[in-house]
Amino acid sequence: MFYKWQREDSSGDLLRSDETVLDFTFISERNFILIILLTSDGDLRIEYGVHGGTPKHKVVAIKDLAPDCANAAATLCLVPDASCVALILISGNVLLIPIKMLLDVPWGCEGIIADNTLALIEVETNESDCFRTPTSALCYNALYSKRP
Repeated sequence: MFYKWQREDSSGDLLRSDETVLDFTFISERNFILIILLTSDGDLRIEYGVHGGTPKHKVVAIKDLAPDCANAAATLCLVPDASCVALILISGNVLLIPIKMLLDVPWGCEGIIADNTLALIEVETNESDCFRTPTSALCYNALYSKRP
């Protein structure tokens, strides 16, 4: 499958002329692709599709989900099982958004968090400006957990 992002005119479904992409994340399987863009307007622009089907897109304003975090997202990533989108805020905190709040998909969080609830994970950060603003994100499954 091949997808090409381009600017659209007045419909606003893709990128507007004054909008930029801050970060993106994706998963690509043999018959499925999911791409999520974080834009300068505080939107999540989502493109997804299955092999042989028409690609679908959706725009979700972060302010509609979490008004306090609307313009605070610095970067994002999908958790390994694609059950949540992790938005890393400029404060260093992490906002987990269940994928079911964004799309109608057959998979869910399975115990991490509820499918219809946001989770804010507060992260203690260094006061040094050098370490204050996140520039990238990575989610992974740990082989060993220190949790009881």
